[in-house]
Amino acid sequence: MKILILQVLTPDINDYSIYSIPINIEYSIKWNYDFLLYTSKKEEINYHPAWLKITSFYDIKVDKYDWIWILDVDAVINNQEIKIEDIINNCDKPIIISINDENGGRYLNSGSILIKSDFVKNLLLKYENCVSNNYSFLTEKFWDQEMINDWYDENPEYFSVREMKELNSHWRIYQLSPEDCLKYGVDYKEPCDQKNNIVHHFMSLPRHIRVEWMRNNWISKQLERFKKIINNK
Repeated sequence: MKILILQVLTPDINDYSIYSIPINIEYSIKWNYDFLLYTSKKEEINYHPAWLKITSFYDIKVDKYDWIWILDVDAVINNQEIKIEDIINNCDKPIIISINDENGGRYLNSGSILIKSDFVKNLLLKYENCVSNNYSFLTEKFWDQEMINDWYDENPEYFSVREMKELNSHWRIYQLSPEDCLKYGVDYKEPCDQKNNIVHHFMSLPRHIRVEWMRNNWISKQLERFKKIINNK
């Protein structure tokens, strides 16, 4: 099975992408997956940059692959012992996606999606239909996620919907202090137990907290690696 991991990078997210991309490339090397970092300049983007996760397919030779994993750049592959094939596992649906669950909002989260290569054309047709109809979420939150949820409402038979832990995570992987919760207008909650999820998705966080948590996650991964090296000597 030939698999591509696709992430999109734009200039405005350089500050935290430097902590996710190296880890995700390491995972792709470990399991012999192709990794593509699709980049675009700000002036080349017609709508919100999130839509590049879809429009990038105009430039990708998808027929080289069986499946493509579209992964947000604030998503870090956390449990590297889980292979993508373990998630696919002879799935007969063309799209594999996770529920939003504790994240709230609409049913599905588009930050981590597996799509069969021969179904990418359908995804592009949905996007083109949005453009033709001046879809409001081309520029409004939550962008491509709204389109995916609308698509699911129309054609649920295309989707294999998984529990969040199989493909994604709750945004509050770590704990916000009561003071930060008050400052950013979010409810205080106890830390969620998702440390073994395949993905840590640092979504919906104030930017400086996102950068800090992703940096700390990267440092933690390096310390784990050094400990293994020392213990194996």
